[in-house]
Amino acid sequence: MSHGEETGHDIPLGLSTLDSVFGGGVPRGTSILLSGEVGAGAGEFAYTSAAMVSMARSDPETFEIYTDADVEPASLPEEVHYVSFMRGEADVLDDMRSVLDDRMYESLSSNMVFEDFSDEYFRNTVVPRSWVDEELTGLRNLGEAKDDNLLSAFADYLDENASGNVVVIDSLTSLVRASRYRLDWGEILVMLAGLQRATKRWNGLIYAVLDKDTLEPREHQEIASIFDGIFHFEWVEGDTERQRMMYVGSFRGAMGRMTGHEDDKYETEVTEEGFEISNIRKIK
Repeated sequence: MSHGEETGHDIPLGLSTLDSVFGGGVPRGTSILLSGEVGAGAGEFAYTSAAMVSMARSDPETFEIYTDADVEPASLPEEVHYVSFMRGEADVLDDMRSVLDDRMYESLSSNMVFEDFSDEYFRNTVVPRSWVDEELTGLRNLGEAKDDNLLSAFADYLDENASGNVVVIDSLTSLVRASRYRLDWGEILVMLAGLQRATKRWNGLIYAVLDKDTLEPREHQEIASIFDGIFHFEWVEGDTERQRMMYVGSFRGAMGRMTGHEDDKYETEVTEEGFEISNIRKIK
């Protein structure tokens, strides 16, 4: 049986507070939008969750130390596929290393497949090809792109690699920017709707990171309504400094199992062990 055909086991998010909210994890075949203000924690959440899912598969004993949760490694996604439209692998790995501790970073980096679509993204723009060349991973030369059409190349990659795995899309913000000068907004929405549908067949977990400040409210709602679930990340003013906050928005297929209230907010922070949610300081 292929990974894409495994059923009956939820995928833990790797953050004990959030997993307890969802009764142990989210159903396979779930697409989640990580929507937030710049620096509010969406990217750090993606790194941390992907690292912990990798750890649960490759080193369940250490995963239990971090989360106090038992897992069945064979039922979990085997790989993390990190898809980037603008950033190079070295840049992303450096960022991950600054957020995760050594064991988390090793679990993620050793099980992660990085795919760089910067060639397709910057092709036929004013950006010199020499600027992009150093950012390419070496898996594909500049003259050997899979498809001149960025969305088609992206969809083909997912169809070949998303089955049964975790996919982190970094980021939808890049596609939004491209819609201002190159890509058609309607085509982006149709592609995302197809992705949501295909995720059910792939039977894995999709994270898509989005900087909400780059969109008009209507555009953000159009994207958010497509995904199965949405996690919001924002800054709020505290007594002496700004505080990161997170809350769970709509979540098809999982709301019935959630504890607490849909609009509960959680204070969050980025520590030496990545993104963390405060269970004690949960507020409404």
